[in-house]
Amino acid sequence: MNELILDKKRFLKGLAISLIIGIIVILIITFVTINQNTWTSLSYINKK
Repeated sequence: MNELILDKKRFLKGLAISLIIGIIVILIITFVTINQNTWTSLSYINKK
């Protein structure tokens, strides 16, 4: 029984870590795409 509880805790810990990593990756991707959009619009304005 104790081993089962330990496995569950380890599983939840892994799940939380993967969730956090996923959120960070999504934030980085969103940030990069927003930056690319601002850069393209800025260069477009400068070309005018």
